Amino acid sequence: PTPKAPRLFMIRVRENREREIIVALCNKFIASASEGKILAITSAFTTSKGIIFVEAHREAYVAAAVSGIPDVFAWRAGSISMVQPADIPSAIAIKSKISRLQKGGWVRMTKGEYKGDLARVEDVMDGGARVLIKAVPRINFQRLGMSAEQRRALSSRGARPPQRLFDAAEVRAAIKAAGREPRIETKLTRFGAQADLFASSLYHE
Repeated sequence: PTPKAPRLFMIRVRENREREIIVALCNKFIASASEGKILAITSAFTTSKGIIFVEAHREAYVAAAVSGIPDVFAWRAGSISMVQPADIPSAIAIKSKISRLQKGGWVRMTKGEYKGDLARVEDVMDGGARVLIKAVPRINFQRLGMSAEQRRALSSRGARPPQRLFDAAEVRAAIKAAGREPRIETKLTRFGAQADLFASSLYHE
């Protein structure tokens, strides 16, 4: 990189939320631009668990860009660090076992309620650093009408929900029956990352 080129910064984030955080950051960039507020960053990507990379001229610009995005640990001392030019190739190198994934292939989910479930690889992005998969949803209808505190208490016990195709009308009805207002959006309009994505009745991640 030249002296005037943006610097590459590494930010610590919650593991397995890297893709959602990048999407949230991109959505925040677009939303801010529409309001005449430009985020002073030039790119954002991830290649490793628990880490995202953001290009900008100053660390303060990076901190401002990720501010307010869930699961980013920018408030911790030392969580944002500049990658030295000589270290960039090794820092952003993609693990070979990730790059072997192919579009149309099948994988096993390894964590959460979908652990052990079969999922299809819909797309492989950034040279294998990110993949889009789809699987049969497991929606816990008991949790839909609960508060965040109630959901956390329930998550530690009980069997996982059965597999069933996503039905927006059914989900809305379950939430309304619990006396809560459903928030199901038909497109990505928010820069928050706390949401599940469904398309053609299947879960996407």
